[in-house]
Amino acid sequence: MGHPTGLLHERDDALIELNLALAKARAGHGELALATGEAEAGKTSAIREFLGHTAGRPVVLHGACDPLAVPRPLGPLIDAARDVDPAAAQRLGAGISRVEAFAIAQSLIDGTYSAGRTTVFVIEDLHWADDATLDLLTFLGRRVLHVATLLLGELPR
Repeated sequence: MGHPTGLLHERDDALIELNLALAKARAGHGELALATGEAEAGKTSAIREFLGHTAGRPVVLHGACDPLAVPRPLGPLIDAARDVDPAAAQRLGAGISRVEAFAIAQSLIDGTYSAGRTTVFVIEDLHWADDATLDLLTFLGRRVLHVATLLLGELPR
Protein backbone atom coordinates (compact mmCIF):
# COMPACT_ATOMS: atom_id res chain seq x y z
CA MET A 1 0.00 0.00 0.00
CA GLY A 2 1.44 3.38 -1.00
CA HIS A 3 1.55 6.64 0.93
CA PRO A 4 -0.88 9.47 0.15
CA THR A 5 0.68 11.98 -2.22
CA GLY A 6 0.95 14.66 0.47
CA LEU A 7 3.09 12.45 2.70
CA LEU A 8 5.46 11.64 -0.16
CA HIS A 9 5.79 15.33 -0.91
CA GLU A 10 6.45 16.09 2.76
CA ARG A 11 9.04 13.29 2.91
CA ASP A 12 10.74 14.64 -0.23
CA ASP A 13 10.88 18.09 1.38
CA ALA A 14 12.30 16.58 4.57
CA LEU A 15 14.95 14.66 2.66
CA ILE A 16 15.95 17.81 0.78
CA GLU A 17 16.25 19.72 4.08
CA LEU A 18 18.29 16.93 5.67
CA ASN A 19 20.64 16.78 2.70
CA LEU A 20 21.13 20.56 2.86
CA ALA A 21 21.87 20.31 6.58
CA LEU A 22 24.36 17.51 5.92
CA ALA A 23 26.07 19.58 3.21
CA LYS A 24 26.51 22.44 5.73
CA ALA A 25 27.89 20.00 8.29
CA ARG A 26 30.35 18.63 5.73
CA ALA A 27 31.55 22.20 5.20
CA GLY A 28 32.27 22.46 8.95
CA HIS A 29 29.11 24.37 9.83
CA GLY A 30 27.21 21.75 11.80
CA GLU A 31 23.49 21.73 12.05
CA LEU A 32 20.79 20.79 14.54
CA ALA A 33 17.70 19.42 12.80
CA LEU A 34 14.42 18.01 14.11
CA ALA A 35 12.31 15.48 12.26
CA THR A 36 8.76 16.10 13.47
CA GLY A 37 5.40 14.64 12.58
CA GLU A 38 2.44 12.72 13.86
CA ALA A 39 2.95 9.28 15.39
CA GLU A 40 3.46 6.65 12.68
CA ALA A 41 3.92 9.38 10.03
CA GLY A 42 7.20 7.87 8.84
CA LYS A 43 9.80 10.03 10.62
CA THR A 44 12.03 7.08 11.42
CA SER A 45 11.63 5.69 7.89
CA ALA A 46 12.54 9.07 6.40
CA ILE A 47 15.65 9.26 8.61
CA ARG A 48 16.65 5.74 7.59
CA GLU A 49 16.11 6.59 3.93
CA PHE A 50 18.21 9.73 4.32
CA LEU A 51 21.03 7.82 6.03
CA GLY A 52 20.90 5.03 3.45
CA HIS A 53 21.41 7.41 0.55
CA THR A 54 24.02 9.82 1.87
CA ALA A 55 27.12 10.14 -0.26
CA GLY A 56 30.46 9.95 1.47
CA ARG A 57 29.13 7.71 4.22
CA PRO A 58 29.17 9.82 7.37
CA VAL A 59 29.82 8.25 10.75
CA VAL A 60 26.33 7.57 12.14
CA LEU A 61 25.70 7.45 15.86
CA HIS A 62 22.33 6.44 17.27
CA GLY A 63 20.75 7.07 20.62
CA ALA A 64 17.20 6.81 21.91
CA CYS A 65 15.09 8.09 24.74
CA ASP A 66 12.95 5.35 26.24
CA PRO A 67 9.38 5.51 27.59
CA LEU A 68 10.38 4.50 31.11
CA ALA A 69 8.69 5.53 34.37
CA VAL A 70 12.11 6.79 35.47
CA PRO A 71 14.00 7.87 32.33
CA ARG A 72 17.59 6.76 31.82
CA PRO A 73 19.78 9.81 32.40
CA LEU A 74 21.69 10.60 29.21
CA GLY A 75 20.42 7.41 27.57
CA PRO A 76 21.01 8.60 23.99
CA LEU A 77 24.57 9.60 24.84
CA ILE A 78 25.27 6.19 26.37
CA ASP A 79 23.84 4.48 23.27
CA ALA A 80 25.93 6.60 20.90
CA ALA A 81 29.13 6.23 22.91
CA ARG A 82 28.68 2.45 22.93
CA ASP A 83 29.13 2.52 19.13
CA VAL A 84 32.57 4.17 19.24
CA ASP A 85 33.92 4.02 22.80
CA PRO A 86 32.49 1.20 24.94
CA ALA A 87 34.65 2.24 27.91
CA ALA A 88 33.16 5.75 27.83
CA ALA A 89 29.66 4.25 27.60
CA GLN A 90 30.41 2.12 30.65
CA ARG A 91 31.62 5.18 32.59
CA LEU A 92 28.49 7.08 31.58
CA GLY A 93 26.29 4.23 32.73
CA ALA A 94 28.07 4.14 36.07
CA GLY A 95 27.09 7.76 36.71
CA ILE A 96 30.04 10.08 36.09
CA SER A 97 29.81 13.84 36.61
CA ARG A 98 27.90 15.97 34.14
CA VAL A 99 31.14 17.76 33.19
CA GLU A 100 32.74 14.43 32.25
CA ALA A 101 29.59 13.26 30.44
CA PHE A 102 29.40 16.44 28.38
CA ALA A 103 33.11 16.12 27.53
CA ILE A 104 32.36 12.65 26.13
CA ALA A 105 29.45 14.14 24.18
CA GLN A 106 31.72 16.85 22.79
CA SER A 107 34.17 14.18 21.61
CA LEU A 108 31.34 12.44 19.74
CA ILE A 109 30.65 15.51 17.61
CA ASP A 110 34.09 17.12 17.28
CA GLY A 111 35.71 14.58 14.98
CA THR A 112 37.53 12.57 17.65
CA TYR A 113 35.92 9.33 16.42
CA SER A 114 35.16 10.15 12.80
CA ALA A 115 38.63 10.04 11.17
CA GLY A 116 37.85 13.17 9.15
CA ARG A 117 34.36 12.08 8.10
CA THR A 118 31.19 13.97 8.88
CA THR A 119 29.18 12.70 11.85
CA VAL A 120 25.41 12.31 12.04
CA PHE A 121 24.14 11.84 15.60
CA VAL A 122 20.51 10.67 15.58
CA ILE A 123 18.48 10.90 18.78
CA GLU A 124 15.12 9.18 18.59
CA ASP A 125 11.99 9.81 20.67
CA LEU A 126 13.00 13.12 22.20
CA HIS A 127 9.57 13.40 23.82
CA TRP A 128 10.78 10.78 26.32
CA ALA A 129 14.00 12.68 27.13
CA ASP A 130 15.08 13.18 30.72
CA ASP A 131 16.28 16.56 31.99
CA ALA A 132 19.95 15.64 31.60
CA THR A 133 19.39 14.74 27.92
CA LEU A 134 17.57 18.03 27.33
CA ASP A 135 20.52 19.87 28.87
CA LEU A 136 22.84 17.80 26.66
CA LEU A 137 20.92 18.94 23.56
CA THR A 138 21.36 22.55 24.63
CA PHE A 139 25.07 21.96 25.19
CA LEU A 140 25.61 20.19 21.87
CA GLY A 141 23.33 22.54 19.97
CA ARG A 142 25.59 25.47 20.85
CA ARG A 143 28.73 23.57 19.84
CA VAL A 144 27.60 21.74 16.72
CA LEU A 145 27.73 24.95 14.69
CA HIS A 146 31.53 24.77 14.49
CA VAL A 147 32.05 21.09 13.67
CA ALA A 148 31.30 18.67 10.84
CA THR A 149 28.26 17.14 12.56
CA LEU A 150 24.55 16.93 11.92
CA LEU A 151 22.67 16.49 15.19
CA LEU A 152 19.30 15.02 14.21
CA GLY A 153 16.48 14.66 16.70
CA GLU A 154 13.20 12.85 16.14
CA LEU A 155 10.11 14.25 17.85
CA PRO A 156 6.39 13.65 17.35
CA ARG A 157 4.10 16.66 17.03
